[in-house]
Amino acid sequence: MVPNIDQKNIRIFHILENNNDDELKQFITKNLPILQGYLLVFDNLSDDLKKFLDSNDIDYIKNKHLRLNAKPPTIEIKKEKPNINNDNLDANISKSKIIQKVVRSGENINNKGDIFVFNRVNSASKIISDGSVLIFGECEGDVECNGEFLILAKITKGKILFQGEIITPNMLKYKLNLIIKENGKLNIKDILSL
Repeated sequence: MVPNIDQKNIRIFHILENNNDDELKQFITKNLPILQGYLLVFDNLSDDLKKFLDSNDIDYIKNKHLRLNAKPPTIEIKKEKPNINNDNLDANISKSKIIQKVVRSGENINNKGDIFVFNRVNSASKIISDGSVLIFGECEGDVECNGEFLILAKITKGKILFQGEIITPNMLKYKLNLIIKENGKLNIKDILSL
């Protein structure tokens, strides 16, 4: 007899070590409708937090064997930089990154400056920027934007964070959405009507 088995893809939030339980409870309460669809994986999990999660019907596990922090091996190439001494250069200027190809699953893109994506962002990919992010194709991957604004056409999957706030697909009502923070609150505007 063959066992009755069904394969599923799950989406998780990995809660790292050294978090304050009260701050986690506030975050979870604030984002409860979103988090109820995810599996929370904790590196450390107190009994008090377990009770809180159970009372809010949130699925969770304590991480024992999952290698969520494992990074793929990297090869470091060192280049000698020319010795330029120019007092007029600003060391804090970061270049924008322009991406015209499809961002593939498993691909991570990090940039200190702005990121422009003129194609789709596949699921299981990740874009992280200290600058603004502009995605003009469909976005199924994760995006973390800490810049002044975020422009999105359409998200279907993926976790979108703008300055620490979670953006859900139902918040994006326009063909091209401009997301900014005004007076500490999210403001989503239709770019095409500006």
